[in-house]
Amino acid sequence: MATSRDVIADIAATKRIAVAASHPPTHHTVQLKGTTTSVRLASDSEADLIRTRFDAFADILHAIGIPRRIGRSITLWPAFAVDMKVEEIFEQTPGPNAGALLR
Repeated sequence: MATSRDVIADIAATKRIAVAASHPPTHHTVQLKGTTTSVRLASDSEADLIRTRFDAFADILHAIGIPRRIGRSITLWPAFAVDMKVEEIFEQTPGPNAGALLR
């Protein structure tokens, strides 16, 4: 929450959001753009899911040479949950198709 203040303020002001998702070993990356439909504090029942996903992320980083302690040092809780309506998806993998709209 402490590091999300500016993002949450921007969402409140514009309702717009862009999310990049990347698989570090392959560099396959997409960007989702859309409109937020809700922003709330994540519930206690979501904490295990968040921790499990970040542990998996730490494992992926470890596979490419970044120590697990780095990935596991990210502050996860408390957290915001942001729901969005995805309106566009773009290829962001480095290469000739980067920036192309995916259909």
